[in-house]
Amino acid sequence: MAWAIQSNLFELPSIVEHVSSAVALFQFSTGQRIAHPGAGESEEDRGKRHKHNDMLRDWKMMAAKAGAIKIYEFHRLEQAIDAMLKKCPTLEAMLDLEARKRAARLFHDTFPNFADVRDVAAHGAEIFDNPDKVNRHATRGEIYGLPNFMIKSGDGKIVGRDLLVESTYSAVFEGKQVSYNLSDATVATLHSVCTERMNMFAPAQRATREILMKRLTEARAQPSSDQSSRL
Repeated sequence: MAWAIQSNLFELPSIVEHVSSAVALFQFSTGQRIAHPGAGESEEDRGKRHKHNDMLRDWKMMAAKAGAIKIYEFHRLEQAIDAMLKKCPTLEAMLDLEARKRAARLFHDTFPNFADVRDVAAHGAEIFDNPDKVNRHATRGEIYGLPNFMIKSGDGKIVGRDLLVESTYSAVFEGKQVSYNLSDATVATLHSVCTERMNMFAPAQRATREILMKRLTEARAQPSSDQSSRL
């Protein structure tokens, strides 16, 4: 069990790196966009520019969705660690529980809709695949930003799906707009959560080290079998 906890704990930074890669792709795609050159652009050049920018837009959407899915996976690993700790009461009793609270608070304050955002990013086709579902998710409220894809339901309500404004990915899910920000600040927050998760185990590491040092000292203090026979 302890090995599984450690394995999941060490996997958290790896997921953060995946989110960081998504941010890098998003920022690269944003910076490579070709602006309208103004008058005098040929039809051929206009077609190339549109094709290039459409590809970059798709890359940005892929990065935004990948980031949402990885943030969800990050939290599932946290949940797995906490669930396994409940089966290790001796270890759990040695944890810094305040560090765990800080980690949880920081994550949920930054990503309050992470589960809903992940559902839309990963299962959008299933969520909006028939009029009944569209009506269930639709809203009469205002939707922030211009969507890449928008549907009007039968009674005039609106469903926004895969909305991307600057670095914010969002959608309308169960009557409300849910979103997250894909940026360097997002990566920094996840790194901070990882740090608090590591800090949570610091008291247990110190206690283990003290026990090992005590046993080592006791072992060194005892005469060896050769010394005992000579005496």
